[in-house]
Amino acid sequence: MAGKGKIIENWRLKKWIPIVAPAVLRNVMVGETPALEPEDVIGRTITISLLALTGDVKKQNITVTLKITHLDHGKAMTELTDYEIMSASVRRMIRKGRTRIDDSFECVTQDGVKIRIKPLLIPKTRVTSSKSTLLRKLCRQRMKELAAESTYDRIISGILSYGLQKNLGEYLSKVYPLKSLEIRMMTRIGAGPKPEPVQAEPVAEPVAAAKEEPVAEKAEEVKEEKPAEEKPKKKKKKEEKAAES
Repeated sequence: MAGKGKIIENWRLKKWIPIVAPAVLRNVMVGETPALEPEDVIGRTITISLLALTGDVKKQNITVTLKITHLDHGKAMTELTDYEIMSASVRRMIRKGRTRIDDSFECVTQDGVKIRIKPLLIPKTRVTSSKSTLLRKLCRQRMKELAAESTYDRIISGILSYGLQKNLGEYLSKVYPLKSLEIRMMTRIGAGPKPEPVQAEPVAEPVAAAKEEPVAEKAEEVKEEKPAEEKPKKKKKKEEKAAES
């Protein structure tokens, strides 16, 4: 009985910390988590359907994982670390007579965050293995280009708004028409970079410019001396012709 009493007492001492979604999900309140100290909640994760966060019925088969990163005025602030389409929904997308093209690769965003992308390509008809390999290669190449040009938050925003999938689909449809293109899974596997110290501007440019000036003067002097050396040669030729005549 004494052990049960301690457990009940500990639960009474715990406080409920509200969990807030990141800015890409409009900072809506996700739920609450208990903790004796507010700092204990850092690192905890919560998986929730996008339907509960956005109210969009079309996104009821998509789940996201939010990780608590820090506290702000007693609220647990989170970041999105995982995005996944449920396997049952993926199976419904595939119909008979069509090819399923899966891939998995890593990208690095503009702000140095490493992510793993698992796209799903569904062509309108069956395709050969060589065409599937080409579509995988082009999808991987295009996705890495987009990631290098965008921050992690912009990539997440593009996936949630379906803008990224549309961009990839239009790019690959030039090679072969696609029925649909989905980001089946996205996982953050690396932290962002540490801020770099501001470096002073280099002072080497004025020194280089000062060294170039005497070189230019010497070149002008050489150019001026050349015609002076050629004049005596012309006079000698005229004197030789006069002596022959």
